[in-house]
Amino acid sequence: MEASVEIINFHLDYSTIFGDLNIEWLEKYFYVEPYDKKVLTKPKEHIIDLGGFIFFAKHKHQIVGTVALIKQKEGFELSKMAVVPEFRGLKIGQQLARVRARTCRCTVPAPPSARGRRSRRPRRAHAT
Repeated sequence: MEASVEIINFHLDYSTIFGDLNIEWLEKYFYVEPYDKKVLTKPKEHIIDLGGFIFFAKHKHQIVGTVALIKQKEGFELSKMAVVPEFRGLKIGQQLARVRARTCRCTVPAPPSARGRRSRRPRRAHAT
């Protein structure tokens, strides 16, 4: 079953929810490192202002999931994905991943080695 959610862009009002969801997930499955605390307490400063993105999954009037795309030298790192425990298993992570894929496809330039090519099809071997 897939939950009906609206995927929305980052809004400063949801910064605390972004941090809380991710800290809950990290504490349950891993551990919270100092870097995580820094990023999760100030996501605008450490993700948005540096060229990254944060998206939220909203069900009715509740934020039920989130994902961040952290800007790297080349492309984006999928990071900080979390879903409210009661909504896990409803494919919200997949919906967040789809918006991530669309965003990256639109914003990440082709690597230098691929620029200027006419076709991305593999070359065919010539019979000799």
